[in-house]
Amino acid sequence: MDAPKPFTLVVEQGKVNEFTRAVALPGRDGPREHADLSPPTFLMSAAFWCGPENLAITHDERFDRTLHAGVEFVFEGPPPAPGTRLTGQARLGAVTEKAGRRGGRMEFTDEVVDYVDDSGALVVRYTSTTVVVEKPPAQ
Repeated sequence: MDAPKPFTLVVEQGKVNEFTRAVALPGRDGPREHADLSPPTFLMSAAFWCGPENLAITHDERFDRTLHAGVEFVFEGPPPAPGTRLTGQARLGAVTEKAGRRGGRMEFTDEVVDYVDDSGALVVRYTSTTVVVEKPPAQ
């Protein structure tokens, strides 16, 4: 597989407002602390800017056995402010296995995306963990 291609995400004020409203955070219709910053989980919307060429892992062929296990955001400072242009670069992180409760193995895979600003400074590291189980759930 080729290395994932970088992608650009602009933290737009309108999109921040939409996200804030969609996840029921105060701010769109009332004051929000640090309204000049995006919510920490706003970067989940990066999925709208990415295509398969930007991903380090895909589980399409095993989708019926793939589970979302969690995400982590590690910011180097405050979340990005509206107007910030970020470049994301995905890479494969840790891959581990362990025995499953229903038998078989479970494969844990981390996809890591580093977001840098226009100066090249790391703004946030995003890690998403998925699990692929060897045995699909009973039908």
